[in-house]
Amino acid sequence: MDTNRAAAEILAKVGGKENVQELTHCFTRLRFVLKDMSKADREVVEHLEGVIQVVIAGGQFQVVLGAKVTKVYDAMLPMLDLDPDAQGSAPQGNWLDRLLQIVSKIWRVSILPRAC
Repeated sequence: MDTNRAAAEILAKVGGKENVQELTHCFTRLRFVLKDMSKADREVVEHLEGVIQVVIAGGQFQVVLGAKVTKVYDAMLPMLDLDPDAQGSAPQGNWLDRLLQIVSKIWRVSILPRAC
């Protein structure tokens, strides 16, 4: 699998770099916070090479890639125009989605960095 090609294809099918508000990852998943979830084509992403599954939960569009997630994440970062200081500063969605995003960030940062 060509990680640069996989990163570009995934990015295009989640609505392009303009649609990505935040990107993080854990052991197996790319975790997107999208500006407009309707621009992401879940069906197409699920059938891309290397993608195991797509999960939409907690206000995130999660692309399950398994062990290759870090390589795809590293290939995708230069394709995005994200401000690292602003990333994740404003949770999106209804109150439950926002609460889950906040708890998830606390968990990722303080307890299990890089865990799913």
